[in-house]
Amino acid sequence: MLIFPAIDIISGHCVRLTQGDYGKEKKYNITPLDAALGYKADGANYLHVVDLDAALKGSSENFDVISDLVKTSGMFVQTGGGVRNLDIIEKYLKNGIKRVILGTSAVNDKDFLNSALKNFPGCVAVSLDVKDNYIYTNGWTKKTDITIYDFLTNFDTALLSAAVITDISKDGMMEGSNTSLMKDLNDMFDIDFIASGGVCTMDDIKTLKHMNMYAAIIGKALYEKTLNLKDVLNYVNN
Repeated sequence: MLIFPAIDIISGHCVRLTQGDYGKEKKYNITPLDAALGYKADGANYLHVVDLDAALKGSSENFDVISDLVKTSGMFVQTGGGVRNLDIIEKYLKNGIKRVILGTSAVNDKDFLNSALKNFPGCVAVSLDVKDNYIYTNGWTKKTDITIYDFLTNFDTALLSAAVITDISKDGMMEGSNTSLMKDLNDMFDIDFIASGGVCTMDDIKTLKHMNMYAAIIGKALYEKTLNLKDVLNYVNN
């Protein structure tokens, strides 16, 4: 199982939200680049970066911050947040991003999703933010009438690189991940799922690994030091 330490960015700063609420933002006294280099020093090869400004507003000024992080760290970086046209995907990929994640745009515009998958096969993932099985969009602020099961059933996933699944009710709460949802999805669909939201203990990591999850994202638990990244990597790699 792969481990993706998470870096969420607002106005160039590392932050964490609680349950996706922009009004519950906690800013950390470390730059995104320093956070990335710290994770790399601990042995991480993969990184999950979210542009929260772009996720909420559709545009931001964080592109240079993310590009510098990619070039300096040399890590496998997947990133998302406000990616709503093919030009942005191409721009990210040309600047060293290995996987571009579509959220709101993938849910609201299936034609765009299919075009992205066909134009950039193996480089596009979807991020599905879920609460009570329903998908939320626009930086987790708008509830849709689409369940995660319906969404994954109703398009061709063959060219999909991965699917990031975040239980909003768990994210940032430090109460564990929604392993029952992850298990259901992993059993039902032939997709590389990345578990996100609430992963905060070694028991969470062990459970997800035993479920044969493709990957897990760890965010707040690393900032709050309830998980030691070196210990996590040692466990999943051995």
